[in-house]
Amino acid sequence: MNKIFCATVLIFVFAGSLRSDESIPGEAAQSQPSTRPLHESVQVAYVNVTITALDKHGRYINDLRPDEFLIQEDGIPQKITDFSHYTPDQATPRTIGFVVDNSQSMSGAKNSVRKLDLALASVRKILSTLNPEDSLSLLLTNHGLKESNDIISREDLSSELDQITVHGGVTYLLDDMSKMVHYLADKPGRRFLIVCSDGQDNASKAKLSDIMLRAHAADLTIISVGTIESDIAPEWGNSAKIEQQKGKKLLEKIADETGGTAFFPLKAEDVVAFPEDLNRLLASQYYVSYQSANTTPGWHDIAIKCTRRSVKELRYRKGYVWQENSGA
Repeated sequence: MNKIFCATVLIFVFAGSLRSDESIPGEAAQSQPSTRPLHESVQVAYVNVTITALDKHGRYINDLRPDEFLIQEDGIPQKITDFSHYTPDQATPRTIGFVVDNSQSMSGAKNSVRKLDLALASVRKILSTLNPEDSLSLLLTNHGLKESNDIISREDLSSELDQITVHGGVTYLLDDMSKMVHYLADKPGRRFLIVCSDGQDNASKAKLSDIMLRAHAADLTIISVGTIESDIAPEWGNSAKIEQQKGKKLLEKIADETGGTAFFPLKAEDVVAFPEDLNRLLASQYYVSYQSANTTPGWHDIAIKCTRRSVKELRYRKGYVWQENSGA
């Protein structure tokens, strides 16, 4: 399971018939009570969380036991009801969505390498490491290829990558992230959204908070590949530096809140390490589930600790939203 599921427990209460000698004082004789069951509906949320554990050197820890995890929801301890560990031999299918920024800002160079080329190199490397059961889709923030800005499937991607160019105009980064998150939400296997961008947006209507809530509900891990310039040319002014910092913070935020990571390659060669790190991430994730009786609508915090001293960092989604009658 990769979402929050609800189970409705029906409690049957049968009303027993009164005996003839058990009349109620002060009341007229009553007709026999109905023996139809009374239904009390109790909703139970099964909350699923994917966790990655790292040591002080940033290396993944792959041998943790369920009794080494402590989970709280809104400060209340929770009991783990299901636990598993993703390993390479399980060959868990990956559903990967790429949002690639091909706006005008991606025409700039980073250490003499065009930013769009860094982003496309990431796509090519991931594409070359996919297993047969994996899926990959791509969405460009500025149309360029297709006027409808369609999501490009794995089958079509190889032939179209070389045609992707910088496309001027405004940038719809958040709008396209929202579109891809909705597209991935019900796909099978482990779901990843990889955002290749400098994090700048000047036209979207979608709200980041709404995108993150949907990502949390889908247990979607977001990986940021940040194409941030190392230096800002003096003639660009202070506003360009501020926008650069805002973009970097956005990319770090979306990764951190979903248990992912932000990757900032300095040169084209650095991209080689990225798909290898993604594969290690997939092979190092723990899947835990707990049963929550908390059905108060709104946001619920998830806090997880590990009792093993060598674990210095845990990555996981930080909560979920309970919506009445939907459980997500």
